[in-house]
Order: sequence, then C-alpha cells, then structure tokens
Amino acid sequence: MKRSAKSTIAYTLIVLLFSCNSSKGISDKDSNKESAESLIQEGYVRAIIIKNKANSGCPLTVSMENSKELLDPLEIKPEDFQNEEKIWIKYNSVRMMNRCNDARPVKVIGIKKRDE
Repeated sequence: MKRSAKSTIAYTLIVLLFSCNSSKGISDKDSNKESAESLIQEGYVRAIIIKNKANSGCPLTVSMENSKELLDPLEIKPEDFQNEEKIWIKYNSVRMMNRCNDARPVKVIGIKKRDE
C-alpha cells in the first residue's frame, strides 16, 4: 500500500509540473519588434515597392523610408509585389548605367514582406 501511495503522489507531481504553463508570454508586438531589430542588424532596411508605368524604363522602384532615395532592383519581378507594398530589403550597389532617370540600380541580396 505504501508503494501505491508513493507512485500516486509521484504521478500527480509529474502531471502538475508538465501541465503548468508560464504566465509570462511574449506578445506579438514584442516579437515583431525583436524581429525588426534582428533584420536591421542583418543589414535590412525598410522600404516600399512602387510600380511604375510601362514606358518609364523601370518596371518598379523601391523607395527607402528613411531617406526617400529610389532604387532600381534588377532581380525583382513586378508581378511578385503589389504597388506600395511594405518590405524589408538588403541590397548592394551595382556599377552600371541607370535604366531609369530617378532610381539607381541595385542587386537585391534579400527581400521580405513587412506586416506593419
């Protein structure tokens, strides 16, 4: 009988320990902030996709949020993005002639859609 009582108590303690969840949780806002900070540390910057008219030379441009500089991403297909879609972009400058007057050409290293 003693053995049965000990095993019941042990079983109850195990169930209680594994069924308890921490009341401290990370909210979605905090996790978005952390992911934004990690993206910035990786070299990504906030930007907005701008689709252009067919005769402008650049099918789309990327407007940087902080500097309002326009980039001409060479590898991005216009059909993959909507007009004024918010993105994270990581890029390198490219030495070549501009395809359009207002934006400078860049090679895209990474691009991610933003929720904010």
